[in-house]
Amino acid sequence: MCRTLSPLTTVIACLTLSAPLLFAADPATPPAWDTSAGLGANLSSGNSKTRNANARISTERKGSPNEFRFLLEGNYGEAEVTQDDGTTKMEKNVQNAHFLADYKYVPGGRNYAGLSLDLLQDDIAELDYRLTVGPSIGRYFVKTDQTSLNLEIGAAYINERLASNTDGRIAYRAFEQWAYMLSKTAKVWQSIEYLPTAKDLGEFLANAEIGVEAAMNTRISLRLVAQDKYNSDPAAGKDKNDLLVTAGVAVNL
Repeated sequence: MCRTLSPLTTVIACLTLSAPLLFAADPATPPAWDTSAGLGANLSSGNSKTRNANARISTERKGSPNEFRFLLEGNYGEAEVTQDDGTTKMEKNVQNAHFLADYKYVPGGRNYAGLSLDLLQDDIAELDYRLTVGPSIGRYFVKTDQTSLNLEIGAAYINERLASNTDGRIAYRAFEQWAYMLSKTAKVWQSIEYLPTAKDLGEFLANAEIGVEAAMNTRISLRLVAQDKYNSDPAAGKDKNDLLVTAGVAVNL
């Protein structure tokens, strides 16, 4: 399967799908990996025509002392637009891909050290790529079977190609994440990330997510997720803020 993909996609996909094998514990003690894949789509017609699709696969393992999380997701959408001559056509309005690799070392208690790598591509925002990688320290202020709340701070190196301009810079990073089990079959979560540039605090990135998931049975769940990405210095003619809401089905693998 991996051989049919582009080199970058091959590396990302193989790392994501192989994560449980790469970091597996002793065979006598099966690792507690939680893996799921999701698909979503919507169509509209009539006064407006739209087509949107999204796909994602994630896997994570929690438990002291090593915690891992890998995520690969993509979104694509089209909308009908009216041209100057009065005719209409379908025009791409969403196309992005995102890969995340996150590691936490939790030696005991609630404090931890971490390392994360984030790779984002967004065709509509003229972002060929944005690589964000760096260490952090954090703490679980709440960590129970029902609720978790953690905060972390650190530094990050950001390298991006935006509107054909390549830039590399150091940024500070603050991150907050909360999750709550509404019941044995439903959960809600949110996260906020803030990345101000070290040389100019007025230049920053901010990312936020909120979502809810409810199980239909032991394998299939319904998901609704809203993601907001803010760039204080976008490409010329582009908005600073991008909001994306997706709904779909997740399958536990």
